[in-house]
Amino acid sequence: MKLELQNQCSRRDSQLMKWIEKQDNINQNILELTRKQTDSAEKQNLIYEKIVDSIQKQNHMNENIIDLSQKQNNSTEDVKKLIESFGIIAQ
Repeated sequence: MKLELQNQCSRRDSQLMKWIEKQDNINQNILELTRKQTDSAEKQNLIYEKIVDSIQKQNHMNENIIDLSQKQNNSTEDVKKLIESFGIIAQ
């Protein structure tokens, strides 16, 4: 009877150790997936930052284009006024 109880305890201990090993493997897999997810999130954040930077640069370029266009329009108006003044002088 005592030997049978020892055998049962030994089998249970063995089963418990197997279960602990499986649980440890599951935990390791969870840790690895968490690391990968963190790496992926960091990469996504870098991509997002690059997109934001690109948009800001594009906005700055657009502002420069608008500024140059306004200057060109002003120059055109100045030339028109100059030509008109020549017309007035010629009369």
